Amino acid sequence: MASPFFSGRIPQDLYDRIDQHIKESGEGKTQILINALSQYLGFEIPKPKSSNVNTDLFFSELESLKDRVSLLERSLHQQS
Repeated sequence: MASPFFSGRIPQDLYDRIDQHIKESGEGKTQILINALSQYLGFEIPKPKSSNVNTDLFFSELESLKDRVSLLERSLHQQS
C-alpha cells in the first residue's frame, strides 16, 4: 500500500528543535512526524513484521565509517 504525503508549515523554533533531534538521534523527519502524531492521537502504529537487518552490525559499521572519515579528514588537514 502506498503511503500518503502529508505536509504543513511549523514555527522556526520547532523546526530547529526537530533538526537538533535528528542530529542527536539519527531519526528521519518522517519517522519523527509519524511518532509524534501517533502519540498525540493515541494511535498505535503497527511494527513492521520482521527485518533481516542486524541493527547492532549496522551501527557498528556506521561507527567504523565515522572513524575512517575522521581519520581521512585529519590527514587532509595535515597535508594542507
